[in-house]
Amino acid sequence: LSSGCSQRFAAAHAWATPAGLTTLLGALAPRQWQRFKDLGLALASNIGFATAFAAGAVSFLSPCVLPLVPGYVSYMAGQSVAGATASQARWRTLGLSLCFVLGFSTVFVVLGLGANALSMVLNAYRWEVNLASGVLVIVFGLFTAGLLRLPWLQRELRWHGDPPGSGPVAAYFLGMAFAFGWTPCIG
Repeated sequence: LSSGCSQRFAAAHAWATPAGLTTLLGALAPRQWQRFKDLGLALASNIGFATAFAAGAVSFLSPCVLPLVPGYVSYMAGQSVAGATASQARWRTLGLSLCFVLGFSTVFVVLGLGANALSMVLNAYRWEVNLASGVLVIVFGLFTAGLLRLPWLQRELRWHGDPPGSGPVAAYFLGMAFAFGWTPCIG
């Protein structure tokens, strides 16, 4: 008797799950269920696109990104229209934009892979890393307070080379420079 009750309970419980309910509704009214599924997927897809668009707009208008836009747009526009037809200018702008994005992406991919590899190596030495990090925070705190003078932290390094003029290589390096400039904003 108890095994029969448990089997009936298990069968009833199976229909109460989302997968069981989906099977039941699909068996009872297949055409209506298909329309409902299509509407649900379309609605979910549209909500996902709208959410992604809103997140992109908010991040684009953030104080970290918005100051970078004029430099990017002026570089792309200034390089693309110099002595070209409208069609050639569009294709050149697209190519330079893709090189810029490739440079931007290169930095973030390399930083992500490097952070992952470093965390895997340092995970074995977690205790020692915690102690060293604590000492480093104390040293930087003393430096910031002016109680400790570290000359190697009070200098500036710049590259004063002659970058390549216009073209894909310059756009790639510009994308890398923008990514390094934007890295502190995204953590």
